[in-house]
Parts: sequence; structure tokens; C-alpha cells
Amino acid sequence: MNWQNYMLIASHFGMALQAVLFLPYYRIKPWHLVVVGIWTVHNDIIDYVYGMHPWVSPVLMPYIDTIGYFTFWLGLAAIAVVYFFNVRHHRYRLSLPR
Repeated sequence: MNWQNYMLIASHFGMALQAVLFLPYYRIKPWHLVVVGIWTVHNDIIDYVYGMHPWVSPVLMPYIDTIGYFTFWLGLAAIAVVYFFNVRHHRYRLSLPR
């Protein structure tokens, strides 16, 4: 892997961290998660079942099925985190000025 691959990993990690830090400020309803869940699963099916995934280094191509499997579960885990910290009734609540 070269420096661009590591930069891509670091930038995606930063975006995920940013989403978690801003999570208390979001106002998400359960139907939002349903739509996002359908979209995420649909996207993963198109990417990894039909082979329309983004470019992957030839070194990683033998592992594309594993990458697809990990991507699928990572998407569902992200939705679960949003549900747990933002949607459920006993979530952390942040008072925002109106």
C-alpha cells in the first residue's frame, strides 16, 4: 500500500470521528434510519454483489469478498451506533438553544 491508501484510511477515520462527535446535535427520527438502512444495504449489494465497487488496488482484489462482507457489517454497525446514541428513548440528550 502506498501513502494515498493510508491517507484515505486516515481521512475516513476522521470523518467517522467527526460524525460521532456531532451525534448529540443531530435530530434523527426512526424513519430516517430505515431509509438510510435500505440505502446502505442497496449500495453494498450493488457495489459488491454486482461488482460496481470503487477502484481497489490489485493487491487487495483477492480479498474483495471479505472487503464487501466487512463493508456490509460496518454499515449496519454505524446505523446501530446512531440508533443507540441518538434515536432510542434513553439516549443522551443535549439541550440546544432555540
